[in-house]
Amino acid sequence: MKSVLLLLGILIPVYGQIFINQQKWSLTLTTQANLEKIYHVEEELLQSFSIFLRQEQFYHKLDNRSPDDADEEEEEHENAHAHNGSKSHLEDVKKNIELLEDAKRVHRIVSNRVMKYILHPINVYHMMRRVRTINKAAMDVFENVCKAWNMPDLKYRLQNINRSVPTEEHFENVAYDLVMLQHIYNLTENSLFSGNLFNHSSLDPLSPRDIYDIARIAYKRQDYYYAIRWARYLTELFNTYDVPDDRYGFSMKNLFAIMSSSYYPLKQYKSAMISAQMILRLDPDNKLAQVNEKFFERLIDQDKKIPLRRIPPGDKTRRKYEAMCRGTLKKPAKLAKQYKCKYQRGKNLFIYHKMEVMNLKPKILVFHDVFNQDTGDAVAYLGYKPLSEASYKNRMYFESPHFTAIPRDRTRSQWVKALTNRLDELPMASIKPYRKGILEVRNIGFEGMYYDISDAKNWVPKLGGGNTASMFAFLKDVEAGGEMVFPYHRVRITPRLGSVVYYLASRSFMMVCPVAYGTEWLSVMSFYEEHKYGFCRDHDQP
Repeated sequence: MKSVLLLLGILIPVYGQIFINQQKWSLTLTTQANLEKIYHVEEELLQSFSIFLRQEQFYHKLDNRSPDDADEEEEEHENAHAHNGSKSHLEDVKKNIELLEDAKRVHRIVSNRVMKYILHPINVYHMMRRVRTINKAAMDVFENVCKAWNMPDLKYRLQNINRSVPTEEHFENVAYDLVMLQHIYNLTENSLFSGNLFNHSSLDPLSPRDIYDIARIAYKRQDYYYAIRWARYLTELFNTYDVPDDRYGFSMKNLFAIMSSSYYPLKQYKSAMISAQMILRLDPDNKLAQVNEKFFERLIDQDKKIPLRRIPPGDKTRRKYEAMCRGTLKKPAKLAKQYKCKYQRGKNLFIYHKMEVMNLKPKILVFHDVFNQDTGDAVAYLGYKPLSEASYKNRMYFESPHFTAIPRDRTRSQWVKALTNRLDELPMASIKPYRKGILEVRNIGFEGMYYDISDAKNWVPKLGGGNTASMFAFLKDVEAGGEMVFPYHRVRITPRLGSVVYYLASRSFMMVCPVAYGTEWLSVMSFYEEHKYGFCRDHDQP
C-alpha cells in the first residue's frame, strides 16, 4: 500500500508543498500600491528587454532593414560578443519576440488606465505571469548573450529590476487566490475562465496554460476538489487528447496525472482509474500508470459513490472564516431577533447616530452614515501616498494588514481631523478607561485579511500594552466582496461607505473576506486600555 501511494505522488512532481491547513493568509500582495509597482516594474523591464531583442533581430536578420544597414549592424554585434547561433537559440529569440510584442500590446491598450486594469484579479494574475516570464527571459539573454558587452550600469539595472519582481511564492499565492474567489463567491467555470467577474471583463481570458498551472497549484496546496474541477474543464476544451506538449505549454499526461492523483484522496476510485487509463492511451509504456490502474481497479469495490466535494480545512478558524464569507454560517433565527437597529445618543447630547447591534457579548456595533464620500476619498488618498512611497522604496513589497499608513493631512480642509472628530462623536469612543490611538489607513486586496488565532493572541496585547477596542471605518464602497466577519460570533458586515464598526479586539477576532474586484480602503482607530482607579479592566467586565 505504501509503495503504491508513493508512486501516486511521483506522477506529479511536487516540491515545497504548502498545505491548506498550514497556509498563512496574512501576507498580502494585491494591495493597490504593490500592484502599481509591479506594473511599472514591467514597463522598465520591457525597455531593457527591447534593447536586447533588437540586437538579436539585427544579428539574425529578423527585421526589415536594408542589406547595407544589416551588414553594418551585424559587424557591430559580432564585435560586441561571440554569439550563439544555434537553431535552438534562434527559436528562443523568436519566442522572446512574441512574448515582448504581447506585453507591449497589453501596455498599449492599458496606457493611462492602469488603475482600472489592476482592479480585475485575472488581469493581476496575467501581469504577475508576464513580469516573471519576461524577467527570466531577459536575465537569460543577458547572461548567455549580452554579458560580454561589459556594461555595469545595465547589469545593475537588471539586478535591481530582478529584486523587485514578485517571487514564485507570490505568483502561486495570486494563482490560488483565484481558486479561493471561486470557492467563496460560487463562481462558475465559464464566467471565471472567460474573465467575466461581477459584470467586469478582464483584458484577456484565462488560457489553457493558465488553467493547467492553477490546477497544478491547487493540487500542490492539497485542494484536490478544485484541482479536479479546473483540470476537468480543461479536458472538455479539446476534441482530442493527443495534443502536442509544446502547443499549449503543458503535457496532457500531466493533466490526467493531476486528476488521477486528486480523485484518490477524495475516494473517487473509478474516476481515478479512468484518468490513469487516459494516461496509458497517451503513453502505453507508462509504468506508474499501469500500476495505478490495477491499484484503483481493486479499490472500485470499496467505492461507496461518495459525492465529489471539497475536503474542508483542518483548522477550525479557517473553516468558520470561509463559511462566513460564503454566507453559509449565520446566527440562529431566535438569537438574531434580539439585535436591532436604533438611534443612539452620542458624545454630543443633541446628536443621535444610527447604530446597529450585531452582537452583545462581546459588543460588535455598526454605525451608519458617519461621514460622507468626500471625507472617505480624501483620507484614503492621504493613506495611499505613504503606502505607495513604502512600496517603491523597499526592494520587496509591503505587507498588509500588518503594514498601515498614518495619513499626513497638510490641506486646508484637514480631512483627517474631520474624520477623527466624527469618530470621537460616536458614543463608544468616549468610554473610559480607554486612550485613543492614532488614525491609520489600511488597504486590503483580493487575498482578504486572515490570521490564525494563535498569531492574534500574540500581537493584539502588544498594541497598547493592554486589551484594546477598535473602530474600523469603510472609506469607500466595495463593488464585490470585502465583508468584515467575526467567525466565532457569526457576524458578517457588508462594507458601505461611511459605516464604522466598533468591537473589542481583546474578546473577538475580526477578519476580512477576499475582495473579488478592486481593493478595500479602511481607516482604523484603536483604543488602548489605561489602568485607572474606580474602573474595571476590560476583561473584568461582566
